[in-house]
Amino acid sequence: MTKNRIKELRKAKGLTLSNLVESLVEKGVKVNESQLSKFEKGTSSPRNDEIWEALAEIFNTDKLYVMGFSDIKPPSNPKHQLAEIDREIQEIEEILKNNPKEDDKEILEENKKELLSFRSTIMRVEKNTERLIALQRENSKLDNDIFEIDNKASKFILGKLDYENRKIWLKIGYALLDSQKLKEASSDKE
Repeated sequence: MTKNRIKELRKAKGLTLSNLVESLVEKGVKVNESQLSKFEKGTSSPRNDEIWEALAEIFNTDKLYVMGFSDIKPPSNPKHQLAEIDREIQEIEEILKNNPKEDDKEILEENKKELLSFRSTIMRVEKNTERLIALQRENSKLDNDIFEIDNKASKFILGKLDYENRKIWLKIGYALLDSQKLKEASSDKE
């Protein structure tokens, strides 16, 4: 599971867990502090796009960044960008209704064309973001399924071992965990 940025963004904004729960409730998302804490730790993940979308809006960024799928923090939430672009297009259309000078009309129409193109790009990015999120969820489900299979296999094997061999199994397991921690620590230093 990818490490999300909920805690990092919450702290950067100076919010407590309680504050963030309140902000989510204001956006119509019901979550309690315990759930939110699990989301931050990565022990649980929101399965609901509304939660990710609300978090992205609260932190004024996009879902991919909050979810930890992207290291590039966009300047603002795409929904905010779309709303601003729509306002600017509407302003240009209002000005165009008043029959501006030909030079001004050309510039305004060119600006409108650029804004529409930018709007289209943002919409494509949002669509691709949704696809990426779906793929990530699919991968997370596969990881969870593999974990369950591994868990069942371990229980099956442990159930077949006698008491002395279970103790040996646990000692070997702890030794492997220590070895893994050392390996991870040395790779973090590089």
